[in-house]
Amino acid sequence: MVAFRSIRDGGNEVYAMRDDGSGQHDVSNDPADDWGLAWSPDGRYLVFSPGLNVLRPDGSGLVEIPSPGAGEPEFADWGW
Repeated sequence: MVAFRSIRDGGNEVYAMRDDGSGQHDVSNDPADDWGLAWSPDGRYLVFSPGLNVLRPDGSGLVEIPSPGAGEPEFADWGW
């Protein structure tokens, strides 16, 4: 599985696809510009900003972690 950002739909969105390039789909599917994309260490989840959003590469299981406000990290990072 490969994850990437694209502006093909007008905003920065997180996409995923199979290793052979097939099955490209928008996994973040939201109006905000998404950035700071990273894989979890075990490869099961993606994390991206703004704020911290965690989901599976098929787009399911979205968890939005509230932003701490001032001092919020610019880029999502698993930090381990």
